[in-house]
Amino acid sequence: MPEEIEHRFKCSICGKEFKHKVANVAERMARECEEFHEIVYLPILRSDLSHLVQFIYTGEAKLIDSRLINLLRKYSRLEGRR
Repeated sequence: MPEEIEHRFKCSICGKEFKHKVANVAERMARECEEFHEIVYLPILRSDLSHLVQFIYTGEAKLIDSRLINLLRKYSRLEGRR
């Protein structure tokens, strides 16, 4: 009877591959890696994202309004919380 050699799963955040003979073990390792990254999703408007990227490139403070600053501050205070 053929033997399973390895199953591969990749972390969708960093791209690291996890290999294991048992599929659900490899999948669990990849999921744990994704959770380790502590991704924060922000409810941000596309226009605000565009302004934020432009600010990063140019340094023009007028691109960032107080609403966006407050949103960023709110989510930065969530650091370490789950």
